[in-house]
Amino acid sequence: MNKTYILFDLDGTISDPKIGITSAVQYSLRSFGITVEDADTLTPFIGPPLRDSYKKFYGLNDTETENAVAKYREYFTETGLYQNTLYQGITTLLETLQGMGKQLIIATSNQERQVAAVCGVYYQVESV
Repeated sequence: MNKTYILFDLDGTISDPKIGITSAVQYSLRSFGITVEDADTLTPFIGPPLRDSYKKFYGLNDTETENAVAKYREYFTETGLYQNTLYQGITTLLETLQGMGKQLIIATSNQERQVAAVCGVYYQVESV
């Protein structure tokens, strides 16, 4: 039997991570005395590696970047993760595809437990 594999990205395809990610970035930047009122200006943080974004957009050195990432994760793990919302209709789509025997794959740099929390169920997880 041939399987059909369908690959999805998590952030921006299955779910809208904007509030959780931008709020976590705001939280982390406050630890450096940087206040960002307009969270929309932080949307470039969605997608690329965090370390690269902190260096590129705020000129943080390696030590500062690691501290910023740690503060980001502190907020995101406790709160930001749960501010991530599935797009309307995505659950029905995924259930329909799975019911058709499709093998669904989510590609993301998020941790496995975060993916499970966002999707609301625990799927079989295979790390690559």
